[in-house]
Amino acid sequence: MDPSDPHDPESETESPSSPGPNADAEPPSGTGSSPEHSAGPTGTALDAVAQRDGHNDDHDDHDDDHDPTKTRGLERGGSGTARPNSLRGVACLLLGASSLWAVVLYLRWGPAPDDVPPLAVIVSDANQTREPSAEAKEKEKEKEAAAAASDAVAPIATQDDDLSPTPVPTGPARRKGPWYDANWAEDLDLPRTVTYAIRSGGSLKNVANLFKIYHHEIVGLNPGIGLDQLLGARTNVVVYRGTPQGPSNSLGYPGDGKLQGGVPMIAGDGRSLRHIPWKSFASAATIAMLDRVLSSWPTREPGAHAVLVGNLSQREGGRLRPHRSHQSGRDFDLSYIQREGVYDELNWREMTSTNLDAERTWSLIKLLVESRATEVMFIDRGIQRLLYDHALAQGTLPKRDLGQWLQYPRSTPRENTLIQHVPGHVDHLHVRFGCPANEMECRSRRPELAQR
Repeated sequence: MDPSDPHDPESETESPSSPGPNADAEPPSGTGSSPEHSAGPTGTALDAVAQRDGHNDDHDDHDDDHDPTKTRGLERGGSGTARPNSLRGVACLLLGASSLWAVVLYLRWGPAPDDVPPLAVIVSDANQTREPSAEAKEKEKEKEAAAAASDAVAPIATQDDDLSPTPVPTGPARRKGPWYDANWAEDLDLPRTVTYAIRSGGSLKNVANLFKIYHHEIVGLNPGIGLDQLLGARTNVVVYRGTPQGPSNSLGYPGDGKLQGGVPMIAGDGRSLRHIPWKSFASAATIAMLDRVLSSWPTREPGAHAVLVGNLSQREGGRLRPHRSHQSGRDFDLSYIQREGVYDELNWREMTSTNLDAERTWSLIKLLVESRATEVMFIDRGIQRLLYDHALAQGTLPKRDLGQWLQYPRSTPRENTLIQHVPGHVDHLHVRFGCPANEMECRSRRPELAQR
């Protein structure tokens, strides 16, 4: 505790008992060695006076008339008559004691300096105290308030801090809270039927094995076609048909979850599907939004190559090796955008300053953000550095805003950082959509997104 605190118990002291004119008198019953009081400059001076003059406040009020045999200045012959010289001595002694007492009273009750808190002082045998005046109490409260204000530490505001009455100014790229809107799936047209085009001939059984669909299910989805019937190239086989009785939902966490009513990824503009079919499932909302984003890619970046689409989830979710996540139908892998002329064949490859098209990769990232569905992205730190340097050099984003978009150059991300470092993402970026508001069993591990 602060020793300057007038209420600090460690600053309270006991006044030592010193022999005075009544050295062999016992202190009155009910009085201690020192009253409790706040230590300060005035209390210290008062103790010094008491020690110097042989007085202790606890003994000042002792009445010697209670024991006449111990009274000094009386004739020892037992007559009870005081000698004249003794009377004069007693008078002088009483006068001196009265003067000293007046000094003590002035020191205790007189005006105190402004910086010394008022004291409660013992004034009688009954241990009565004089409380500080209302004005003194008010001054004391003002001092305590001023001290508290000067010692207070202003709370550090975060991007998700809603406690401040004054809104934090934000630029066009600055975020406050999660990147995604929980209602992002409200206006989507969910896929009702998804087909797969046989490339060079095969059967329903072959397609069922590719997607890990039960044989009787694929036969039911394609009535009139036998399980082993040979089908020609480019024959469309139905691999999913949505029903009101079979909703599609993300269940649990991305790293510990399941998928209900999984929907396979849809072929279309702006994409090239580069995954094993049984790893192409996601929730219906995820598939619909990803289809919308990629369909707009050719318009967003004319002349850019199609975005490669990698692993999503398996049909019923759960562990999808080698991934730790991808379990609940909201995660998917996309390629970075590669520079033209540095590759013979479009495929997955590790990105460097030589082959990464940073400008167009930034364009793809922003397109995903504009969907209002993106919760987080995982990109290797080395690739983040290339994106960071490009953004500063080309003015893609203001430097003050990059801390919300990229974890780089910090070792740990902020609470709402969009792009975070996870090893193994040098040849693809990992995207995760947030939980739609209507999927009540969907969960997120990020603190600001764990709403249910």
